Amino acid sequence: MLEAFPSTPIIIEIKTTSVARAVRHSIESHRAEDRVLVDSLETGAMQVFTDSRIPFGATRADAIRAMMELTLHLPLTPFAFKGLCLPPSYNGIPIPIAKFSRAAAQQGATFHVWTINDPEVAVGLWQKGVNGIITDDPALMIATRSRVPL
Repeated sequence: MLEAFPSTPIIIEIKTTSVARAVRHSIESHRAEDRVLVDSLETGAMQVFTDSRIPFGATRADAIRAMMELTLHLPLTPFAFKGLCLPPSYNGIPIPIAKFSRAAAQQGATFHVWTINDPEVAVGLWQKGVNGIITDDPALMIATRSRVPL
């Protein structure tokens, strides 16, 4: 992906901590640090990137802490991460998308929502301020986004 799409921003989701060092090496060897966001729910996987130039996303613990702070109107802990990738709801609990969008922007982070395949849902999320949509149908989302004045 890094070679085939050399100018495309990419989110790389790491499913297991054991591959994190190899992912870091690949990104660095392709000099793709400025166009990749690495994400994982696993804290150990993200620790591999803390001393690198590679932006990394919120872990599960980071997202839960931010959700509690936003929901309870507590002061927001400064983000150590550069991106959030969350679903619109988790275990039936809706994620406060607009609050997360504003908080991410204030902290200099991006906010992406997954997995969205319905153009109408995507439009609503963009209108709430999300930076990106993670989808199974990128062509549909690109076409939808290009038609939406935001």
